[in-house]
Amino acid sequence: MIRPNRITVYMGLFTLSSVLLLWGCTATGRRSHDPCDHYARTAVSQNQQNLGRRCGFTGIGWHSDYNAHYQWCTNVPRELADQEIRRRGEDLRQCR
Repeated sequence: MIRPNRITVYMGLFTLSSVLLLWGCTATGRRSHDPCDHYARTAVSQNQQNLGRRCGFTGIGWHSDYNAHYQWCTNVPRELADQEIRRRGEDLRQCR
């Protein structure tokens, strides 16, 4: 029986780890094309700007809960989610 040396074993493990890492990055990267992921990230960012600038906007759309924004987005037409992004953006433009 031929026994592989340590370098061969480590290279095999390194290659396998690299493949799994790349596969994981590809699989999670798909979410970035998810319109509700985009909506939730944008909504959280807009609220962080609201807080950072001390604009004082409050209400149902002004919070930093990614999951709540994401879930809301999955239950409404995409155009409504886009309108909310635009509305918050306009509010922020008026707050300088």
